[in-house]
Amino acid sequence: TDGVRRDEPVDLLDVAPTLLALAGIAPEPGMRGRSLLDPSLMQERELVAELHPDPAFEQHLRPRADSLALVRWPWKAIVARDGAVRAYRLDRDPTESNPLGPEQMPEGLARAARDLARRAAEADAGRPLDIDPQSRQELRALGYAE
Repeated sequence: TDGVRRDEPVDLLDVAPTLLALAGIAPEPGMRGRSLLDPSLMQERELVAELHPDPAFEQHLRPRADSLALVRWPWKAIVARDGAVRAYRLDRDPTESNPLGPEQMPEGLARAARDLARRAAEADAGRPLDIDPQSRQELRALGYAE
């Protein structure tokens, strides 16, 4: 199309279905993501970004404080690894500079984000990751490992 700009939050998973739609090709059954050409699919959308911690891998990385982010436009909740939740109203604070107090969050947002983080952590438990010495050295050179 002719350079349509979207204001809604989108997911990287939406890129492939959108490109397929532009090419006139139907997506494969079970393909995740949605074509951004159909605005009706964007209503009431929930987006989740996860960090997949793996102790075997993370022992070589700088520790990360956050485990998951949940966006229910215009709200965003970020769950720290200790379970603390901070939230933002993205339409009023797009740079996420001023976290909201618990009384300012929509009911159930923090609980939903914590539940998603818990389920993601349970799904990741026990996934071994073997890093070969060459990869470990390259990660160190890039500053991602110690």
